[in-house]
Amino acid sequence: MEQSTNRPSPIGTLYLEGLMSRAEILFNAGYQFKGTIDAEQLEQSFLAIVDNIAKFNHQLNYRDQDSFSWQHQPQYQQRFHHIQADDLDSAFSDLSANAFEIRESSNNYPFNLVLISGNDEFIIALLNSHEFVDARSSANVFDLIVKHYNAVKAGDDKLAHTAELSAKSLKTDSAAAISRQLKNADYNTENNLNRLQNLAVADDGGYGVSVHEMDALLPPFKARYRKPVNCQFDLTRAISACRKQYPEVSKNAIINALIHQAIYNLNQTNDKGAKEQTIAGKMVVDIIPNDDRHNHVGNYIGFVPLSTDGHISLADIAKSINDYIVEVKETQLNLTCFDLVEDLAQQKVIGTANEPFSYIITNWNNYNFLQGKDYLHGCESVAHISGVNVDPIDATGAALINRPVFVVNMSFDDQVYISLFPSLVDDKINQQLVDEIMNIQSTL
Repeated sequence: MEQSTNRPSPIGTLYLEGLMSRAEILFNAGYQFKGTIDAEQLEQSFLAIVDNIAKFNHQLNYRDQDSFSWQHQPQYQQRFHHIQADDLDSAFSDLSANAFEIRESSNNYPFNLVLISGNDEFIIALLNSHEFVDARSSANVFDLIVKHYNAVKAGDDKLAHTAELSAKSLKTDSAAAISRQLKNADYNTENNLNRLQNLAVADDGGYGVSVHEMDALLPPFKARYRKPVNCQFDLTRAISACRKQYPEVSKNAIINALIHQAIYNLNQTNDKGAKEQTIAGKMVVDIIPNDDRHNHVGNYIGFVPLSTDGHISLADIAKSINDYIVEVKETQLNLTCFDLVEDLAQQKVIGTANEPFSYIITNWNNYNFLQGKDYLHGCESVAHISGVNVDPIDATGAALINRPVFVVNMSFDDQVYISLFPSLVDDKINQQLVDEIMNIQSTL
């Protein structure tokens, strides 16, 4: 990848970020609170952090899958926005639908903050350009903004300065460098590639959009007003049902199992596929360990294939997924998948072949936010919610999102918020999927 000749770029090469720039994914991470926020100080803390992140003062200049540059872009407009709303949920949904207009008003700044104030609650919404950050990077930046805000409100100038220094030190290591750094001594590429090759996959429901159809679908998609389809539910009964048989299964595995069962049920209802069938998707898995993740800003994720039998019980699906996730971490299969995308982009073959997967799932949990309800000074944390809008530039970008994409947010007391990327075809299938998830929940 070439870098700008005008000014050296501090940004390492991640070919996934070039691809993300074609998908134009603008994700809206919302943090809901009770109480009163000092809007003026929030803006000052926001600017104190983001102005210290070198990557945010650049724009990506794309030429091809294997060729792009980061060019310095010092001129941005208003990046902090404050709106009043009687209905926070509706305002947040509208914000996701209008996200591109807001970003454009900032001269395409990659990390806009929108404060939505209600009567006694408010939402801090972050509009993130995905070619700059993944969900964990966004959460890390927000943690620094909150750390700075809390420090100032508590009169701790030293701690506020520490947050600014942390922002200044955020780095985007290249894919090649991070991959070399992360590989364990017993890492085996050949074994992992064989594991991926032998994984049973299928898309009996026909959820994936063919690469040959995407050019024709993009014009009507772009003309559509796109609001996120979502659902919110209490995971307690599903946890109880699964852990009664398998105490070790994680909440993430249980949520993923609900999605598998919902897809299977819809396939059966619509006479798609046999009674015994494979349900397959891809899960987005972080590649950098937690103890180092806060030092990086970028897209450090692997798209890991996942499949289970669809006709088995919810608990058995969750057990299968949980065991596979343990395997992925032990063998670093997520790192192999990360490397594969980088290699395929350099070969310029992303988006040239259909893949037999029904969905993609990504988890946007902010674990610092979930540690307690006193995250933000003088306020009580309520929920972490999300919404996404996409505006693919071409078929290469659309290939990253050409099937249902589930975004999962955990909140307090086992509350789950799921939103979906807008469908390239129409959002009826997204609505059917969340309706079926809710129907499964109600019968547990």
